[in-house]
Amino acid sequence: LAGILFIAFYKRQWLLIIVCIGLLFLVLNMRKWQKERFNRAYRREIEIVFPIWLRSMGLHLQTENVHRSLQHSLSRSPKLLVPHLEKLLFDIESDPKSMLPYVHFLEEYSLPFVSRAMKSIYALLEYGQEKAKQQVYTLLRWNMHYVQRSEQLLDEQRLSGLGLWIALPMILSSMKMMVDLCLLCIQFLKVGQ
Repeated sequence: LAGILFIAFYKRQWLLIIVCIGLLFLVLNMRKWQKERFNRAYRREIEIVFPIWLRSMGLHLQTENVHRSLQHSLSRSPKLLVPHLEKLLFDIESDPKSMLPYVHFLEEYSLPFVSRAMKSIYALLEYGQEKAKQQVYTLLRWNMHYVQRSEQLLDEQRLSGLGLWIALPMILSSMKMMVDLCLLCIQFLKVGQ
């Protein structure tokens, strides 16, 4: 690409220079765009699986304390959350009274409902047994909204795959028509000679 750009400058081919600079811009930003797309998809997956995990966590919290509930939820948690939950458990074991492990859980994805839920889970450590049950009930009721949203996102994912299958025959027939049109133009050009 650099060689082509050098030759274009030498021969003063401005169109080729613009095309080369555009391609260079695309090549240099491709990795950044791929990373952003991956983070967006990963964040969307977290939005789908976190409320489901939180619901199972809430069920564990009705009979056990926070630390034991986190340990038991680890075995049945979605694979996407397992490394984050293991880090959370390690951080909690390092400093059991600190709120920081709960605050830093999935912090890099800046999901407000995750931080709110984790702060609520930490608050369960501070409450007595009776207030903790009321807090768990509030947490589960609040989580139902996000469970519905995660189910809606999951349905959208399924429908987007279906949309591709619906559009595929149209795309193929359009491509065939383009080929037929090109062959027709070539045939007319040959007849004219």
